Formats: sequence, structure tokens, C-alpha cells
Amino acid sequence: MPTDTSTADETPPIGAPSVGERMVHLLGQFRVTEGGRPVPLPSGTHRLIAFLALQGHPVERGYASSCLWLDKTDDRAAANLRSTLWRLRRGILPLVETTASHVGLAAGVVVDALAGSVAMRRLVDDGADVDLDAVEVSDLAVDLLPSWYDDFVELERERFRQMRLHALEALARRLALAGRHARALDAALTAVAADPLRESAHRAVILIHLEEGNTGEAVRQYRTLADILRRQLGILPSERSHQLVAGQLPARRAAPGQGGAPIPGRPAGPARPAGSAGSAGRPGSAGGSAGSARTPSTIDLRSPRRIAVATPA
Repeated sequence: MPTDTSTADETPPIGAPSVGERMVHLLGQFRVTEGGRPVPLPSGTHRLIAFLALQGHPVERGYASSCLWLDKTDDRAAANLRSTLWRLRRGILPLVETTASHVGLAAGVVVDALAGSVAMRRLVDDGADVDLDAVEVSDLAVDLLPSWYDDFVELERERFRQMRLHALEALARRLALAGRHARALDAALTAVAADPLRESAHRAVILIHLEEGNTGEAVRQYRTLADILRRQLGILPSERSHQLVAGQLPARRAAPGQGGAPIPGRPAGPARPAGSAGSAGRPGSAGGSAGSARTPSTIDLRSPRRIAVATPA
């Protein structure tokens, strides 16, 4: 059955077989390797091997056949399973073990997705020590059997995708805390690319930019998030996402009559009329001192719900 070759003191590699190790690869393109070398498989056996690899333990024959051949009667599905097992036994590599009632992967066969899940769980566990040099962002950029549409694959693929996105965000946090901002951004942007609608991934990018002092980059990432949510879902970014930017930039007053253009996704408030109460005596306001022509472009954060960019008159 699938084995876990990791220990509590190391971060397991993702999809890196050792010499002579038999591995079922579910990340990206399906394949089976022995010591890193591809192993040819009998035709019609891929789905059974992938199904057993995803289970992680032996399952009853009836359960396996019913999941693999949903459109067949129980008798026909059981016959298909027997035929597939017969073809596998003729292969050059023992991959499956069976009993009268159960079927599962053979002892010693490793599944890359299971090893990857172990590594990802360690990443999201704040109390676990992780060797950041042993974790490659590219290992977390691959989905589980992306071109397969079987029912038994789709649920596991979504489960794996969610864990993968959390792991990328956790890796970005760990790298940022270690001062490795370039790799942290790589991890965070990989999460954004995997799911552009995921606000927590965009927030990870914004936080890294702010930590580096790149406020303009942070605002631009917020604009990107707001625009995507508006176009795709017709909603605004959450207050949590908005406050990341609003709380970091200094509040400056725009010159009178300059309404400014709000960041996408946040409605602009009413413009302050020239000469209104509270404006007299301030530079650039009605009744104030001269010099309004020198007012620079500013980011207006007077309202926690609005970030507006005011331009010179």
C-alpha cells in the first residue's frame, strides 16, 4: 500500500523518487516510474491505478468498481474490475495487491500527491519547522490530474487545490518573515495565478510589497484585485483587503474641487465644495493662502472605504 517515507524532522520532497522507488505520479500528467524511469502500463489500467492511489488505503472491490464504472450494472462493473486487474498482473511491475474482498496499491508504491500533501500540511502548520531551501515554489504550482474529469478525481483535485493554495500563502509568509521577499512574492503570485479571485492570495502579495516599502506596488495590486472582483463577480474587495492599503498610506487632503478618481471597487464619496466649513485658512482652500497650484498628486484616504487619487488642477 502507499507508504510515507518522510520523517518528523524533514520536509518531504514533492514528486522526487529515490533510486529504485516505484511511484505513481498524479501531479500534472499521470505516469508511473521506477527510480525515476517511466514504466509502460497495460492499456485501460490508468484509471484503476489513479483511483487506488487517491484512496491511500485498500478498498472493497465493490466500492472500487462502482466508483470507476458508474454507468454499468454491479455485475458489469465487477467484471470490468476483474479484467483490469488481470491486465495489470501481466505488466512488468507489481503495482496492485488484491484479496478476495479488497484491492489496493502494492506495498512500497509511493504516490507523489500523498507525499506532497504531507509537505503542504507542514507548511501551513505554524508550529512546524520547515527547511525553506527544500521547498520549491514550482512544486506547488502543479494541480492534480488537471486533464481528468472523472467524478472520483474532481473532488480530490479540489481538495488538493485548496491545500496547495494555503501552502503557497503559508510559504510566502514564512519567506517574508525570513526576509526573502523575492521568493515570497514568487509564492504569493503563484497563488494569485492559480486562483485570481482568491483575496487572501492578493493580500499576501500586498503585505509583501508593504513590508518592502513598495507602497505603489501594493496599491496597484489592490486595484488589480478590485477590478477582477468587479468584472467577474460584481462585488467589492472585503474590508480586510481594503484596510491593508488604507491603513498604510498617509491621509492627505486633495485641493478643493478635485474629486479624484476612486480605486476600482470602492465608491468615491461626495466632493468637498470649495469654501465649505473647515476649509478656510488652509493652504490651497478658499480664503486660504496662495499656492494651490503647487498641490501635488495625492492619495486621499480620508474615508476608510475610499482611496482616491487627486490630480493637480
